Amino acid sequence: QKRDIMNNPLIQLILSSLEVIRRGYRYEDVFRFFKTGFSGLTDDDIEKLENFVLRYGIQGQHWKEEFYLDQHEPLEELNRWRETFIIPLQKLEKQVKGKNSITYITKAFYEYLEDIGVRGRLEEWIEKLNGLSRYELVHENTQIWNIVLEILDQMVEIMGDQEVNIKEYLRILEAGFLSQEVGIIPTTIDQVLVGNIQRSKSHDIRGLLVVGVNDGILPSGQEEEGILSEAEKELLMDKGLDLGFDLNHKFTEEKFLIYTALTKPSEYLGLSLAMADMEGKALRPSLLIDRCQKLFPSLKLESDVLNNRQHELHKVSTPNSSFKYLVENLRLSLDGKASEDFWWDVYGWYYGQEAWQEQLSSVIDGLFHHNQTSFIGSENARRLYHLPLHSTVSRVEQFVSCPFAHFVRYGLKPQERKIFAVGAPDVGELFHNCLQSFALKLRDEHINWSELQRVECESIMDGIMDEMAPAHGHGVFASTHRYQYLMKRLKRISRRAVWTLTTHLQHGDFKPLDYEVSFGPGCPFPAIKIELGNGEIFHLVGRIDRVDLLDEEDGTFVKIIDYKSGNQKFSLSDVYYGLSLQLMIYLQAVLASTQQLKRQQMIPAGIFYFKIDDPLINTESKVVETIEKEIAKKLKMTGLALEDVRLVRQLDREIGKSSEIIPVALTKDEGFTKNSSVLAQEDFMALIFHVEGLLQEIGREIMRGKVKIEPINDSRRNACAFCPYRAFCQFDRLLEDNNYRNIRPLKDEEVITRIRGTKEGTALARVD
Repeated sequence: QKRDIMNNPLIQLILSSLEVIRRGYRYEDVFRFFKTGFSGLTDDDIEKLENFVLRYGIQGQHWKEEFYLDQHEPLEELNRWRETFIIPLQKLEKQVKGKNSITYITKAFYEYLEDIGVRGRLEEWIEKLNGLSRYELVHENTQIWNIVLEILDQMVEIMGDQEVNIKEYLRILEAGFLSQEVGIIPTTIDQVLVGNIQRSKSHDIRGLLVVGVNDGILPSGQEEEGILSEAEKELLMDKGLDLGFDLNHKFTEEKFLIYTALTKPSEYLGLSLAMADMEGKALRPSLLIDRCQKLFPSLKLESDVLNNRQHELHKVSTPNSSFKYLVENLRLSLDGKASEDFWWDVYGWYYGQEAWQEQLSSVIDGLFHHNQTSFIGSENARRLYHLPLHSTVSRVEQFVSCPFAHFVRYGLKPQERKIFAVGAPDVGELFHNCLQSFALKLRDEHINWSELQRVECESIMDGIMDEMAPAHGHGVFASTHRYQYLMKRLKRISRRAVWTLTTHLQHGDFKPLDYEVSFGPGCPFPAIKIELGNGEIFHLVGRIDRVDLLDEEDGTFVKIIDYKSGNQKFSLSDVYYGLSLQLMIYLQAVLASTQQLKRQQMIPAGIFYFKIDDPLINTESKVVETIEKEIAKKLKMTGLALEDVRLVRQLDREIGKSSEIIPVALTKDEGFTKNSSVLAQEDFMALIFHVEGLLQEIGREIMRGKVKIEPINDSRRNACAFCPYRAFCQFDRLLEDNNYRNIRPLKDEEVITRIRGTKEGTALARVD
């Protein structure tokens, strides 16, 4: 059987070289060229170069410039590889620019192939394939160079004087390659030939197995086809016009082919028929079966439908063909299903053969595959995570979501390939940096939040965005028109966000203490220390987006705000299970810093998420004030406020029936509605105490080396949904001991009941 040549590495190199020039050095074309194996670079070199190119978005004219973007990269080596690729290609690009004759382009392209040493590398490749006994590939590649030269010669001979551009030349060359096939001469004497009766011309064969000896298949059920019917063909034949393709002629020809095929073998002839088609419909035997049985009355029709012992014994033949049947029967035995006992003798034979040890070992490992390990041990955990243990809040939440994902991310620490693109984390980071810069600019220029006007506010933010965007991600926001449009949208969102935050402050009595406040060693606030027992301490470190304070006679009230670019919603149930501890830990860090803040008593006033967004609203009103009011409702913060009406009015002085800033609404008699997200001070402290207990238990589990694959699952989240480590753990509920940790979301009242007055024990995401 002949095969086309389009997937041959040399053909791919030729086509990709021209595509690189035609499409302006795109990433896909460049690395299609490199990965042909004829570029002169090793696989490791190509991977290093590809990582660099993807990280910094190298394409187009950047290939023609010296790499300089990162001094931590091996730039000298990378530039050497770049020059190996670009110098001969630039020479070709200059020669074939514009329209030229096919003869001129072909000559230039042949010189390019000589410059990059394709023929020598092809000879090395053929020699390597010979050493690996890959004779089919040897035969293919020994023909390919001559085919390439033949196609180039034909193009010059037939269309040599025709002027074309590089795109047209590439299309002609590709059409020429598509028309070519290589024939592979059989590489062994002992072989099995597969073909149909019409085309099979082999002679002197020892055995023949004819399959599909069913009615309508062999001989085929001839049907009338074409414009003329059989009656019309016979009429024309009577008039002396023999068309030569009537049904009788076809029947006679097919009978001759069948006779020729059945008389070819010298030792063995086997006829096989199917009992049913793919849909289970019964199929009848061919008339050939009846004729053979009449000629040889002692012939018996045997079936392999029943899986009896004799049929199983027939599966034991050569080592290669028997191995797959052995694996099937080992699987049956493990599943408790019936299997012939002699397969254990077959297993014993393979077990005693040194050449089969590696394959047999792989099969046994697969049959007894177990992806679950609950603990790696305290000693390994200490070596892996280092002591004393310092952790961020996101790390704690990761452990609660899935201990194995925590182990991979913070223990093994695999590095994801960095891509020159804008993702959700990049957008979030840009927003955070811009809001921090905005607040610092106000402080440095002594601008009061309460006196800030919208025009001035938006002007400052535009200036910050214009300054930060070009430097972010090595200029990714300016790399394409799509990202430039995205930048305009992000600027609009930032303007909306910063003005919303300004109005929030202007409507309340709280004053910002600081922005991006860090707690940990060498930071303004100390780390949170959790005693784990045995003298071990678990240090929690982090950075708070914003801390607001209100000094009163009975103490200093603390408001924590965390900026989110996603759809993070505050849930007491998530806090209780340890899935969302960020705000509570931030609050705890500030409340414990009375000495640093020089305050006598710190009281929680509220913890809130602020979503950075410019939402769309559905309204028929065209009044600007009405539209702005609806947008403000969409940007209302989510979180938890202290159950104190006086304090709530200091958080939002303009609160009416409900607040447009915090998730609180008031009744007529100055109480809180049922849907208000408020908590009494003693319950706030009980929740903090509960979180401390969770952190203590989480720290102990980490130091015990818990790495169990146990992703959390509830009605709102699935830890596996966006996990980048799924290929590592191979989590599959069909495997033994692979189960989700299902949790039941709790109502706020249930959480308060559980934590109120509880001073012992915790509930680390237990299943209810």
